Amino acid sequence: GRAIWQWGHNGGFRAYLLAYPDRRDAFVYFTNGDGGLSIGRDVLGRVGEVAGWPADEHHALTWLDYEPWDSPARVARRRLVAAFRDDGVEDGMALFEELRADDADLVSDPFTAGVGRALGGMGETDAAIALLERNAELNTRGGNSLSVLGDVQLEAGLYHDALESYERALEIRPGHPIVTRARGWTAEAVAALDDPPTLSGDPARFAGDYGPRHVTLEDGTLRYQRDGNPPYRLHPIDETTWLLDGLGTFRVRFVEEGGAVTKIEGLYVDGNSDETPRTP
Repeated sequence: GRAIWQWGHNGGFRAYLLAYPDRRDAFVYFTNGDGGLSIGRDVLGRVGEVAGWPADEHHALTWLDYEPWDSPARVARRRLVAAFRDDGVEDGMALFEELRADDADLVSDPFTAGVGRALGGMGETDAAIALLERNAELNTRGGNSLSVLGDVQLEAGLYHDALESYERALEIRPGHPIVTRARGWTAEAVAALDDPPTLSGDPARFAGDYGPRHVTLEDGTLRYQRDGNPPYRLHPIDETTWLLDGLGTFRVRFVEEGGAVTKIEGLYVDGNSDETPRTP
């Protein structure tokens, strides 16, 4: 019969609604993971059996085109991530070569980019870089993997390597807005590291507490630390904006008003920002 549906796709959350107005019956489910809709067809099938719904091909889910949880590509990605995580880079790379030899179409550039992003998100930086660099050797048109390689390198504070990866990705995908933004952000950092700016004021004025954020001056060097996280050495980009040594996707800007430092702004590579007032 007639059905109404809607879905949600926001950050790491997925949701789906299906309603049959004539039957006055509906179902909604919410998930807290990127793969939440990968189980949609199975969930709706079981609910439909219990609710006595008519057989439904779930054309809406087909249209949404979320990869099923048991698809060959998803199963292979899980195997590969587990191999890197549990057995190390050497075994992970061996499995990658084996999977690629068995089915080169399956182990595509987007497939490898997804594995690399997952490894990077787990803190397996060396594994992610090894995989993505190998894919770049094998697939010279692999723009997805090159951009993810840049992201992983930038997250680790490998600014020069990240800039090279972004520029290679843009050669394949000219004008890509996200990669272009990341490339500009990274180029700004590389320029500051290669040719540090001359500061007119004393950086010691920035030292202090900003709620959960803390800036200290040790041996003439500013360091930034947020509660629960390790400290990072700061390098100036300009008089008030500083990058972090070892964390490239975030930087800080000190705001001065009336001759006093009043707050600190957190700047993110995706264009977002937040701020914290200085603690009196």
